[in-house]
Amino acid sequence: MSTSTPKKTKILELNTSRALSKLLRHSAPKRKIPFDKHGGVAQTTLLSLPEFNSPGINWEFIEKIVSNCSKKRFKIYTDLEGILRICANQGHSFEIEPFATKITPSNIDELEINKDTIVHGSYNKSLAPILKDGLSRMSRTHIHFGINVPESEEVISGMRKSCELIIFIDILLAIKDGYEFILTDNRVILTEGNKSGYLPIKYITTILDRKSGNQIYLHK
Repeated sequence: MSTSTPKKTKILELNTSRALSKLLRHSAPKRKIPFDKHGGVAQTTLLSLPEFNSPGINWEFIEKIVSNCSKKRFKIYTDLEGILRICANQGHSFEIEPFATKITPSNIDELEINKDTIVHGSYNKSLAPILKDGLSRMSRTHIHFGINVPESEEVISGMRKSCELIIFIDILLAIKDGYEFILTDNRVILTEGNKSGYLPIKYITTILDRKSGNQIYLHK
């Protein structure tokens, strides 16, 4: 019987998506795999790698994964030299130039961003460090923010579903003080933070417990 075929296909899609995330966000430089300024790996290079050179995986299969990804983690594009490439939209641990728009006080409304619902997701174990130093980009190149809480229908990406804390920021104050924020193609807000990789506690307005909705912190 062929009832297991859809299940096997789903597993292959999941494993391939994870392999794409690992390669495009983290391991391409370590493996000395060529990529452009956006972190994009050429189609021919990608399909020659062991994890993508197996039965059932071809470019059409990759395109399907990109198209079906609800969080829009990946982008397929043709560069100026006509080379077809794929990159991750965000989440990199190596330096790249994201496909993104710089957020300013004058264009924030045009970008359909509500300044009062920009949020970062975190966990209870990180609360003490956050209250001390602010938000950290940790091993990534940017600190990530969603444009609203995960339960909002407008949210695509920017926060893990398992996060326990919802952290709101004052983006306009941070921009006024010289911090740069960008909006990616899949509507995730990114900032590099300061030279140490932090967005200080000064810019956090409220911290809520996600499960109960109780307020844990309020900036005074």
